[in-house]
Amino acid sequence: MDEPLVSIFIRVRDEAIALRNVLENLQRQVLDGPVEIVVLDNESVDGSAQVALEAGARVFTFPRELFGYGRALNLGVHLCRGKIMVMLSAHSVPQGQDWLSELVRPIRDNPSIGAAFCRQIPPSRVSRLELRRFACFPTSDAVVDRKQFIDKCHDGSDPYELALFSNSACAIRRDVAANHPFRDLLYAEDRAFVVDYVMAGGAVAYVNDAVVSYRRNMTWKSAYRVGYRAQVSKRLVRELAATYTGSRFRSAKDTLDRLARAVLVLAGLLVRVVMSAREPRDLRRQSVVHALRSTGATLGLAKGTIQWRRHIGTLSCDTRQLDEALRHCVALHSEEAGSGSPC
Repeated sequence: MDEPLVSIFIRVRDEAIALRNVLENLQRQVLDGPVEIVVLDNESVDGSAQVALEAGARVFTFPRELFGYGRALNLGVHLCRGKIMVMLSAHSVPQGQDWLSELVRPIRDNPSIGAAFCRQIPPSRVSRLELRRFACFPTSDAVVDRKQFIDKCHDGSDPYELALFSNSACAIRRDVAANHPFRDLLYAEDRAFVVDYVMAGGAVAYVNDAVVSYRRNMTWKSAYRVGYRAQVSKRLVRELAATYTGSRFRSAKDTLDRLARAVLVLAGLLVRVVMSAREPRDLRRQSVVHALRSTGATLGLAKGTIQWRRHIGTLSCDTRQLDEALRHCVALHSEEAGSGSPC
C-alpha cells in the first residue's frame, strides 16, 4: 500500500470482544487517504492478537512487565508509519463513518494544531451517576493554545482541567508525538502532553462532531486503583504546569474535599443509594452497583491526595525503559503480510 496518511494505533490487553467491535467500526470509516491499523498487544491470553491479525492489522506484542501507559504510546510512535497517529482504546467505539475524517480534520486544515480529541458518550442508557463521567466534554468545538493556557492559569483556573485531553480517542501528528513524548505518569499522561505541547507553542483541538462510545467495566478494586492514580497524576500535572507558568494552582479546598469524602464514605454511599431510587426502574440496580464501586474511587482519591509526592519521579520519560521495550517488541507477522488494512 501507499505510505499511510493515518496510522490507527490501538493498545490492547485481554479485550478480544471489544477489539473486534472497534475493528469492525473502523472498516466503515471513509477517508481520502491510505490508513493502516497497528495493534500493540500486552501479552493477551484471550486471543486479542489473533482478532487483530484477522482484521489485517500490523500486530506487535511486548512483555507486561515493561508496560506503562505513556511508554506504550511512545512505542507506538516508532511502530506507526502515518503522518498522523490516531490513538484509540479497545473500548472506544467510533460512531458513524465520518468519525476518522472529522477527528483528523483540524490537524490537516491548520498547521498550528498538532493534536485533536473527540467527544465520548456512554454506549447505552446509564444512570445519572455514571453520566457524570462524560460531563467534562464540551458541547462545541474548542482550541487551547499557549496564550490561553497561561492567561487562564494566572486567573486561577485549574491547569489539569484546562489540559483536557483523552488518548482513548485522539489524533496527533506523529512528528509532534515524537518531539513531545508522553511522560511516565500513572494516569493522565495525555493531559501532561497537552501542557508540554501548548507551552512549546502548539495548539490542541476538541472536535465535538467526532464521537466514540466508551465503556470500561470497573470493579471496586479497579475503581480504587484508578482513583488513586488519577489524584496522584492530577497533582503532578498541576506541578508541571507551575514550572512553565509560574502560577501555582491553590488546591486546599480540593484536598479537604477528598479527605472529607473518604471520612464520610459510608454516608456518601447511603446518599448515592437513595438517589438511585429516583432512577428509572430498569436503571436502579445499575445505579446502586455504580454507587458501591464509586466508594473505591473515593478512597483511592483520598490516598492519592496524601501520597502524590511519592511519585514526583514519574514526571519524566524514561528513555532507557522505552529502548528496552522497543528491543522486546515483536512483530507477529512480517511487514509484507502486515501492510495495513485500509478503512
